[in-house]
Formats: sequence, structure tokens, C-alpha cells
Amino acid sequence: MRKCHQGFSLVELMVVCAIICILAGAAVPTIVSALPGYRLQRAARQLCTHLRQARSHAIKNNQKIWVRFDTAGRQYTVDTVGTFKLPAGISFGHGKAKKPVGTKFPANGISFRGNKVAFNPRGIISSNSGYVYLQNDELDTCAVGATTAGNIVLRCWHGAWR
Repeated sequence: MRKCHQGFSLVELMVVCAIICILAGAAVPTIVSALPGYRLQRAARQLCTHLRQARSHAIKNNQKIWVRFDTAGRQYTVDTVGTFKLPAGISFGHGKAKKPVGTKFPANGISFRGNKVAFNPRGIISSNSGYVYLQNDELDTCAVGATTAGNIVLRCWHGAWR
């Protein structure tokens, strides 16, 4: 009676491992080059969420809620919510964007007067509308804005604002 051995030989396993390593080695540069863009979009979405939270808190608590931006500290503070630091590699600025979303690019990346914006108890901005421009180390740009009606918008530069 002959025993039947099933399985893979060592050579077959080594060939499969080599193929996996080659494919992984080819994918790593693509993934690494895409990370700064993902970090920028994540930071912009987070800022957008915090502005919407500030607006909701203003309406819910029937009080004015301020959002203050600190360009030197690379952070912003939302009353009653907290202070949020921008992730590593993200800063205030318009990067490679050729045209502003609003009327002109602000020198420090924030077009709100006095680097702050307030939502009144009705959820409307009680100061001027404006944008906060965020850039990554590769100078890709996203802009998060708030209109006087309290609408929060997010746009990223890809040759045009989208």
C-alpha cells in the first residue's frame, strides 16, 4: 500500500513567496506616494466636521460658538468641543492652487477676519464668510469654507476647485 502525500513542495512555496514579494515591492511606492493626499483630505474632512459640530452646538445650546485658528501652532479651537492640532505634514496655506475659492488668497491660509468664525444661535455665521486653506508637504490643497448662511463646504484643488 502506497501513501499519498499531498501538499506543496518547498520549491513551490518559495516561488509563491517570491512572487508575493515582487508584487508587494511594486505596490509600496504607489501607496507611499498617495499617503500625503489622503492625509490632507482626512484633515480637511475633519475640519469640515468640526465646523458642522460648532454650528450644531450653537443651535442646540442657543449660544454663539467660536472657532479660532492658530496658524503658528497649526491648530484650531472650537468652543465647547476642544482644540485640534493639524496632523503632521499638514499646514495652513494654499499650496499649488492657482485660483482662490473666494476673492483672493489670504496670506496665512485663513480668510476669516481675525482668524476666527462664529456661529450664532440660529446656525448663521455672525462674522464674514470665508475659507480655511490646508496644504500638505507636496503643496496639494483643500479649502474648507463657511458661508454667511452657515453652509459648510469642502473643495480640493485638482487643476480646478472640485
